Amino acid sequence: MAKIDDNILFEKPLLEIKSGETAAKPTNEKFEVDTVNKESIKQSKEIVDDNKLEHSEQDIVSNKSATNSPAQVTYTQMLKIIKSSDFVILDARSEEVYSRGHIPKAINISALDTPENKVFKILELPQNKKIVIYCDGGNCDLSHELAKELITAFNFTNVFVYEGGWEEWSVKYKGN
Repeated sequence: MAKIDDNILFEKPLLEIKSGETAAKPTNEKFEVDTVNKESIKQSKEIVDDNKLEHSEQDIVSNKSATNSPAQVTYTQMLKIIKSSDFVILDARSEEVYSRGHIPKAINISALDTPENKVFKILELPQNKKIVIYCDGGNCDLSHELAKELITAFNFTNVFVYEGGWEEWSVKYKGN
């Protein structure tokens, strides 16, 4: 699994969508569904900063790879992530294990939960945020299972895995 560079990880995401698809757009802390037309696709491919500089499609960064394998984030990156509003942190462990301790701001969506329970929680996740998933670390594959599900079944494109998981976090984190 490839580690992701900080410059890419903390870059503001751009909306990548195709004609006829729908996209969630934040409006007054709520999300409205908007059908995308060809004109809005053209506009989303152009980024205009204060100097009116246009960027190419190559500037649009997506973490969705051909293998649907998310990039890995490090402990040092997690220290920044927990302070950022651009990320949602998911704990893929069971609710019981989550209740004994978890990374700050983490939401529990257990990879082992029933599909009916998972779907409702996943549908509440904002599509415009980057998702970081962790589990126990080491030999635990729950974070990878949940990441694969978010990417393939729910079309999330900015999904990452904290490989060190709770095992590393609980040893290193001192409430910085």
